[in-house]
Amino acid sequence: MNHKLPLPSPNRLCSPCRTAVCRALLVLSATFMLITYQAKAAATIYDFATDFSTTSGNPNGAWSYGYKPLIDNKPTGAFVALSVNDSIPNAGRAWGYYEPGGGGLVWMNEMSYDQYNIAPGHLSLEGDPGNTTTARWTAPTSDYIDLAVAFGGSGAARYIMLNDTLLAEGDYQNSNLYVNTGDTIDVTAYGASAYGNTQTDITISVIPEATTLTLLGAGTLGLVFRRKSKA
Repeated sequence: MNHKLPLPSPNRLCSPCRTAVCRALLVLSATFMLITYQAKAAATIYDFATDFSTTSGNPNGAWSYGYKPLIDNKPTGAFVALSVNDSIPNAGRAWGYYEPGGGGLVWMNEMSYDQYNIAPGHLSLEGDPGNTTTARWTAPTSDYIDLAVAFGGSGAARYIMLNDTLLAEGDYQNSNLYVNTGDTIDVTAYGASAYGNTQTDITISVIPEATTLTLLGAGTLGLVFRRKSKA
């Protein structure tokens, strides 16, 4: 005859057993926290220079290359995509479309030396007199992002916008900016007094919201166990 021994209730566990269970839960919580850290480390990164292409169309993934007409001397008009892909002698690949009061040129320095005040491997947003050039990033998902924009080169004015909201007129860093799917970040150079090549570095790291939920799940699990232990 088979006899089944009754399992002890939580309140009847000996002190060493309760300690072992607590230790196991601590390990489990630490594991959840590690998963959260790893998810953040694996966040999707968009780099303006690394992602640049003249052969993948415009838009090119999340990036678009264009210009924004001036309104009250600010580049706040409707975004217009540049339509011509070309190359600049002794410089590199480019998107461009010249129009009075409108589009300029976005190009990469593919030389091994500085060219037109642009370092090798970097991109220029050309803001020649009367022209604007805009790099646009369109959010593929609703998430928090780490946005970093740095300028160099010309004396062109610089303008950074999230949809219709001005973020900065110059270098910008925000590691906790929330965007909805389809939101746009426009980085524009415009209105230089002479040649307007403006080195523009843009890095956007997307931090998935799921990482926060994972950490909350670990805390919830610990709370449930404590309630059961008290019961």
